[in-house]
Amino acid sequence: MTTIVIWCVAFGSYLIFAGTISFNELSTGAVAATLAAAWAYLISDRSRQRFGARREQIAPALRAVAGLGPATLRTAAILTRAGLHGGSPGRALRSPLRFGLEDDPGARSRRALAVLCASLTPDRFVVHLDHRRSEAVMHAIDRAERESDPEWLQ
Repeated sequence: MTTIVIWCVAFGSYLIFAGTISFNELSTGAVAATLAAAWAYLISDRSRQRFGARREQIAPALRAVAGLGPATLRTAAILTRAGLHGGSPGRALRSPLRFGLEDDPGARSRRALAVLCASLTPDRFVVHLDHRRSEAVMHAIDRAERESDPEWLQ
C-alpha cells in the first residue's frame, strides 16, 4: 500500500511541476514515479534499520517548515549583499546532538528528524555527524545565532 501511495505522490508531483498534461508528460511521469516507488520499496525492503516516529516529533518539523519563508528571505539578502560587496558569509557551526542507542528505532527517528530540520532552512545544512563528540557539524550562512536553546537538536 505504501508503494502505491509513493507512486501516486511522485506521479502527481511530476505533473504539477511539469505544468502541462500531454502524452509525453504522462508517460515520463509514470516512468519517474515507477522508479521512485521501486527505489523506495527496495530501500524499505532491504533496510535493517527501523524508525519509530513519535507525536512529539511533529512540532519541531512543523516549526522548521514554517521558518522556510523568513529564512529564504534572510539568506537571499545575505547572498545579495555578498554578491554586490564581496566576501564569504559562510561559517562552520557545531551543535550538540544526543545520539541515543544505535539500535533504538525511536532514537534513530529523532536523529533523522533533527538532521532534516537542521538542514531544511536555506541558510544552514548538516555536513557531518560527529559521534565521538556527540554533535552535528553544520555550514551556516546566517551569522546570527537564532537558537535561544543550545540543545535545539535534542
